[in-house]
Amino acid sequence: MCDEIFEKVKRQSSICKKMRRMVIEANDLKVSLPTLPVKNWFDGTIQNPDAEVFFEEYDLSKLLQYIVDIGLD
Repeated sequence: MCDEIFEKVKRQSSICKKMRRMVIEANDLKVSLPTLPVKNWFDGTIQNPDAEVFFEEYDLSKLLQYIVDIGLD
């Protein structure tokens, strides 16, 4: 059990380090994301031709930094 927890923490740490490098590399890049709640990003709502979906530009480095700051589960 302790080995599994240690491996999980090690993977999370490795991913966070990679994402911190990506934050620097993503400086001045924008990404267009749907204005829908995140839970609707992957449920097929965006592909539904009857759904009115709007997109907004976000700073990619800030988005990645937010994910790193919140942490990974």
